[in-house]
Amino acid sequence: MKTKVLWVTNIPIGDASALLETQPNTYGGWLDGALAMAANDESLQIAVAFPLRTANGIRAAQCAGITFFGFPDPHHSWNPRGSVTDGYLSEIVDRVQPDLVHVFGTEMAHSNRVVRLCEDRAIPIVVQLQGLMAAISKHCGAWLSDRTLRRGTPVEWARHNTFRHQARNYARAAAAEADTLSRVHHVIGRTTFDRAIANQLNPNINYYHCNESLRDSSYQSEWAFESCDRHSVLLSQASRQYKGAHQLLEALKIVLSRYPDARLRVAGPDQSAGRGFRAIAKSAYSRYLVKLIREFHLKDKVTFIGPQDQAGCVAPILVRMCLSHAHQPRMNQIHLAKPNCLGMPVVASFVGGVPDRITHGESGFAYQGDASYMLAHYICEVFANDDKATKMGANASNGALVVNDRDSNHSKLVEIYTSILEAQAFPVFKCEKAMSAPSERG
Repeated sequence: MKTKVLWVTNIPIGDASALLETQPNTYGGWLDGALAMAANDESLQIAVAFPLRTANGIRAAQCAGITFFGFPDPHHSWNPRGSVTDGYLSEIVDRVQPDLVHVFGTEMAHSNRVVRLCEDRAIPIVVQLQGLMAAISKHCGAWLSDRTLRRGTPVEWARHNTFRHQARNYARAAAAEADTLSRVHHVIGRTTFDRAIANQLNPNINYYHCNESLRDSSYQSEWAFESCDRHSVLLSQASRQYKGAHQLLEALKIVLSRYPDARLRVAGPDQSAGRGFRAIAKSAYSRYLVKLIREFHLKDKVTFIGPQDQAGCVAPILVRMCLSHAHQPRMNQIHLAKPNCLGMPVVASFVGGVPDRITHGESGFAYQGDASYMLAHYICEVFANDDKATKMGANASNGALVVNDRDSNHSKLVEIYTSILEAQAFPVFKCEKAMSAPSERG
């Protein structure tokens, strides 16, 4: 008999966007990788539910044995109580009748509501850690000045989305996250960072270690020094201040003094373009980045290459010389998985889960998160030593292909499901099984 598992995610994954005719999602590639493995497992029957802002009611579709449910969520982010979403979630659970519910992420309000629903119905549930609000809420200022953090565009003030509003929202989300983790017995994480936060929020929680699987494209190519664009740096995105783009712009100014031909490519929407209403509607952080680009004379050195889909996300990595990862504390290591698998040299801030994915000087360089001058130093180190860069990339790839091995990670996930269901049936075994987690590096 198949084990029925309901996945609750923050975004549409797999074929959901195409089936429900919504805007294609370019994020969450590791979820697509995990779903691809689960779909081919005859012991599992997977259903996936996710918030869909364009929906007026539950929208459902089926493909390859997986049922996708999009549910309306008018309070998509932070309001954990009193939402009409409760009724939709209850209906989805009634339709799926899951043996186990797997919630991906604690950062959205619907995660808390799903946990409460399962608690009321005594349905076994496991929460997988993603962006940990307990950390983001403490570091969302990203070492920006108070003057900068007081800024806000008219649109942001009208939408209550200035830096200050965001900080309050993150604090509310952190409180909801703490409530979520206080109510569950089982949590899945990937790094020492995950385990530390989970145990601090709930010392009695059963922690399981399981690494991420990636999309096909991450395993099908290899970075090569000979074919890369010399003295070029790639940044994964620059949409929020805790992504650290301002730190990289400050570093680039220093790098240019030594390598005048250095260039930065930024994945994601162009933060500098826009006229008329688009210019007015830009976030205060986007305007701050534009200010730095002008102040540091970087206009001809920075290019925004747009959002990258599954097919296109590998190409920018293969043709750049190194990747900079300037994030502030959160679930950072997921952004390193793809370049590590491809063997690209990486310079990353020493925050969050990064220490479990990079050995400094061997598989990448790690620098202090607020030290843009050290970021510049290590980028120059990559540029200056071709053999060192190639060796670090190879070391990173060898380690990442083990960490991100699909078969191993899926087997571990199924083992976790089995342990939780056995613990539900035989509570005496729960603690003994849960505490046998391996080291965070493997």
